[in-house]
Amino acid sequence: MKIISALGWSALALAAGGMAFADEPAKAPAVHKTEAGGDPVKVSPATHKLAFADRDMRVLDIHLPAGGHANMHSHPHGFYLVAFTDCKVKFTFPDGTAREASIHAGDTGWFDPVTHAAENLSGSECHVLNIEPTHGRAMKKEEAPKK
Repeated sequence: MKIISALGWSALALAAGGMAFADEPAKAPAVHKTEAGGDPVKVSPATHKLAFADRDMRVLDIHLPAGGHANMHSHPHGFYLVAFTDCKVKFTFPDGTAREASIHAGDTGWFDPVTHAAENLSGSECHVLNIEPTHGRAMKKEEAPKK
């Protein structure tokens, strides 16, 4: 499994977190809802399934079909992403800005708390797991112990 560099993941954390960004100016999403974020399992139940949960964490199994959308939602404590497929995703934020990111099968990494909507720009399904703490303040990348 490939671990994305800290710089690459910092970019994805902005975009959803750290993948390669497109140079195009941001545009508001055309199809999915962009109101205030909520629990992704509740606001996008077709794409975000709860695979596991206990008092400390939960695992979201995310299947975003080709051309599919996930409504505006929040990850208030951050999340750890594990990618199973290659895909290109456009993340749109509450202020209307957007970033495109390329995700590759085997990519893993931590993402700071974020609110975003997602659109799969790929010709095939995007499949990832998000592992989220359920409480407390998430440690940001820059706070992580240095090796």
